[in-house]
Amino acid sequence: MVVLSAGILTKGGKTLVARQFVEMSRSRVEGLLSAFPKLIGNGSEQHTVIETEAIRYVYQPLEKLYLVLVTNKQSNILEDIETLKLLTKIVPEFCMPISEETVKENNFELIFAFDEAVSEGNRESISLHQIKTNIEMDSHEERLSDMVRVSKEKDAKDEMKRRAEAIAKAKAKNGQSGGFGGRLGSMAEGFAGGFGSSSSSGMGGMSSQDEVYDASVPRIETFASSSGPSSSFGKSAGGSGMTFKKKESTSNDFLAAMKAEGDIMDTPSPVSSGPSAISAAAAQELTKESIHVGLEEKLRVRMDRNGGLDLELSGEAVLSISDSHAAACKVGLSLGDNPHFSFKTHPKIDKKVFADQSALCTTGGRPFPVNSSLPVLKWRMNSKDESASPFTVTCWPSDDGATVEYELHRTDLTLSQVEIVIPVPSQPQVQSGDGNHVYNGQALVWSLDMVDESNANGSIEFTIDGHADEASFFPIKASFTAPQTMCAIQVTQAALSASGANLPFSTSSRLVAGDYELA
Repeated sequence: MVVLSAGILTKGGKTLVARQFVEMSRSRVEGLLSAFPKLIGNGSEQHTVIETEAIRYVYQPLEKLYLVLVTNKQSNILEDIETLKLLTKIVPEFCMPISEETVKENNFELIFAFDEAVSEGNRESISLHQIKTNIEMDSHEERLSDMVRVSKEKDAKDEMKRRAEAIAKAKAKNGQSGGFGGRLGSMAEGFAGGFGSSSSSGMGGMSSQDEVYDASVPRIETFASSSGPSSSFGKSAGGSGMTFKKKESTSNDFLAAMKAEGDIMDTPSPVSSGPSAISAAAAQELTKESIHVGLEEKLRVRMDRNGGLDLELSGEAVLSISDSHAAACKVGLSLGDNPHFSFKTHPKIDKKVFADQSALCTTGGRPFPVNSSLPVLKWRMNSKDESASPFTVTCWPSDDGATVEYELHRTDLTLSQVEIVIPVPSQPQVQSGDGNHVYNGQALVWSLDMVDESNANGSIEFTIDGHADEASFFPIKASFTAPQTMCAIQVTQAALSASGANLPFSTSSRLVAGDYELA
């Protein structure tokens, strides 16, 4: 069987879209399709075949349009009709209602779908559901990446807005209380509640200004170990009015930098009370010290509906140093009980020091590269033991629906942005379920903001119209993130390799499971 071309035409003979599966010139395609309306009879059969001396037309009416297959005469007519049936199912999926306008709007989607059904003139062994899945090209990792990016942008904008409001209030109070002459005296009564009494002096106004900065700028608490911000704010208490002007300039410069950079922030955003791992990850990124170690893991799990599991976990410790004075450092680790884990250090890391002290430093104490991210340690774990998976999904299908349940085995983990995608052949009716759920036209998307020890088990039950094949509910895909790692690893210390003097450091941990499938 060889399908030369597939096209959608109006009853007047106008070609709306055509896809060729063998090498053909445009003039030949246009000639074949333009001749088709002249050959149509007045019959109203569901499938109609017209043969000429060289080719065969297999077509079906679609309301006011025709779906036409152009094949050679040696092709199997039964195969041609099966191909036509598949293509007639494809068209309504992308063009509803079927009309000239909707076909024009979705012509590229139709071409892509036709390519999935027919390859080099031969019909592919593929179902409509598989074609829709291939065309959709949904990526869990891309979706997670977009969620992280949007969350960071939102947190950065909220922080910028909060700081702008705090600076505006500080400037207003500074302008009202910074004068040392009669102006302050005339304004004292109106602001007696804010400054303590109507007889407050200029120094009293200056003390209040420091309190405003202490309340609005979280850098003092976050970087308590750093002497720069602390000494700056300490001097302002005993300085003159000029100190306020200098502070305003610094704050305004910082605000302008934030506005210019958009989503890049150098100061921490306030952590919300909600259990959002993405917000926590964004906050961690905003509070990086000059030595920062990021612990990142990726989890891939393949579960069999009849039992059995294939798990692969890969992780790495990424070292980032932003200060050249801290480049020649040694990072101490605490490694817990990690059965079945294998560790491998970077070639420049002193392997003996790591084996004896669980510490990371370069051979000979040489400095690490500055302003770059270096993977200094990697680990891996493979297992076929179901108990090794931190999270499992089970499906109990029936003739008219299914019950899907999840279980969190590692209760020391807090999973966020949990999403379970269940293929369904038609619109489901959810009878009961935890979390949120939505039908996207192809699958039931079950989402939970957080899964931890308090809701380690959950389920969703739904029914569908008509009879459902068990295989139609598979494969089920899941994705989630966590602000912890499965590997028992912690950063405990950072110090100079030569003197052993302690250095400030920060850490972040993240587990991403974007390739989690039950088939």
